[in-house]
Amino acid sequence: MGNIYNRLVEFLEICIANPELVLTENGIKLFYGPDFPDNDIYSYLLKPCNLDYVTKDIIVKFCFELKVKCMQLFKDFMPTGEYYAPNDEILNICKSCPSNNISVERLMAKMDNCIVNAPTYNTNSMESVIMFKNNNTQEWLHKKTDAETTEIIANARTQYNKFLSDIKCRKKDLFHQNIETIRQRQINESNRQVKLNVEMQTALDVFNRNGIWNTDSKIKEELAKIKKKRTKL
Repeated sequence: MGNIYNRLVEFLEICIANPELVLTENGIKLFYGPDFPDNDIYSYLLKPCNLDYVTKDIIVKFCFELKVKCMQLFKDFMPTGEYYAPNDEILNICKSCPSNNISVERLMAKMDNCIVNAPTYNTNSMESVIMFKNNNTQEWLHKKTDAETTEIIANARTQYNKFLSDIKCRKKDLFHQNIETIRQRQINESNRQVKLNVEMQTALDVFNRNGIWNTDSKIKEELAKIKKKRTKL
């Protein structure tokens, strides 16, 4: 996919440098390969267009903004990005990534089922139960010897305190993130209200200074003054 991202950015750069190529037949193509079969729609889209400077400016500005957006979205796949030339470790990690989100949907369905069956469940308990079932931990333990099972259980008990500590840290981080989100929303709302107040006060000042044109005669009179001033200029 990295090649597609880079080709798109390259295509936009060419369009910025030579916008006339976009509007001329056989000027430039996004993807390499044979042309589409000729038909009425295709011919209409690629028919000779007016290549005036306004059209070129619009194409350049549009392609420039689109390129900036693409560079932000696909930065990890650009030549300096993390996934442009992934190493074996990244490729091995990505092998476990599902091609769709059905796995996440199934997990959320199981969590909903846990909440319905046991409303007093906390998140940690639900995660533990779901992972225990999904990973077939019980069957895995049955295949171990008694000594290995004892050692595994002992290690799990030893690491339990660390597990709880990690959970508390995660909850604390989420709490602070939520607080920061709420604070930012309050700031944005306050700024929006200040802006509205300024606009309202400006409008009131204009009304107080010029009066309100609430009759046809007043509107015509004021428009005549404006036209007179414009004529003098």
